Amino acid sequence: MKIFSKIKINKKEAKNRIMMPPLVIFGVDTQNGEIGEFRQNHYEMRAKDGIGTIVVEAAGVSKEYAITPCQIGIWDDCLIGGLTELAERIKKYGSLAIIQIQHAGGKPHKEINSNPFGPSDMEYAGHNVREATVDELRNVCDEFVAAAARAKKAGFDGVEIHNAHGYLLTQMVSPILNKRTDEYGGTPEKRMKLSIDILKGIRAECGDDFIIGVRFGANEPSYKDGVFIAKMYEQNGIDYLSASTGHSLPDEKFDVPDDFPNNAIVYGGKIIHDNVKSVPVVLVNQIKSLEQGEWLLEQGYGDMIAFGRPLLVSGEMITRFNRGLPENLCFYCKSWCVWARNPKECPGLKNMAK
Repeated sequence: MKIFSKIKINKKEAKNRIMMPPLVIFGVDTQNGEIGEFRQNHYEMRAKDGIGTIVVEAAGVSKEYAITPCQIGIWDDCLIGGLTELAERIKKYGSLAIIQIQHAGGKPHKEINSNPFGPSDMEYAGHNVREATVDELRNVCDEFVAAAARAKKAGFDGVEIHNAHGYLLTQMVSPILNKRTDEYGGTPEKRMKLSIDILKGIRAECGDDFIIGVRFGANEPSYKDGVFIAKMYEQNGIDYLSASTGHSLPDEKFDVPDDFPNNAIVYGGKIIHDNVKSVPVVLVNQIKSLEQGEWLLEQGYGDMIAFGRPLLVSGEMITRFNRGLPENLCFYCKSWCVWARNPKECPGLKNMAK
């Protein structure tokens, strides 16, 4: 199967085309951004299962802009010890170890920051968001670069820049939210300035061999905008593109063929893949089985497949597949993944235990 074939990312080789995307665990406590034993075991289990590339959940580059009180952090050198142990646990099974780095912008946890900045003055995610100064945005760039340097020092193979799901870099690239008229807004190129400055800064700090990927919106707010963002990243040396969700308009309609077996986000990833020339594209969003992932790869719609909930529920997706067992035990709860809120309450896990 193609999904089990090797793929090169930058100058490193993933042993297969299966990726664990960054899946934030909201319901497990950490102290001051540190990585506790639950998370250490959680990622080691998935590496032991044989996943080629593991992207650790969003690590905050700024303590003041965390999305939850128990978010893991990469904002201070004191956190490098736990990060080092995590990278070692992932890599000892032959998986590539990447960590996502993120800034909430106008979408932090209310108990952490009640006066956040974003691209422009706006009401967003329950906050009255103020427009960031140029100096604040330049400082954000420095925070991302420093975070990547810590990741490299900890032994990670690379970082994934979080430019999706409504956080700061999404806010900055969005023509819906970014109303600035200075160097950070007014045109698509200027709205991408902070993102590209971060990419260039990390490359200069961490070197040519360090993997730099990005998760971004294939629909930001339209597929056309997603293609523009992807090409900008490609032109500036990104190592892989993970096509996820952006800040689309509520009434935006996405033209997905009736016979396409996956959703509009996966189809957006296909469009990205059709329009870039030299960068691996990761498809993600409710791809529920290795068979589905294999079909997408065989059709040439992407280069790698990211599985979310199937990897969470059992921790043995590949092992179960190789034993001829159903590899996906997820019930796809209507609310956001129960496992991520409280693993003990996951109906899939409870069913598996019977």
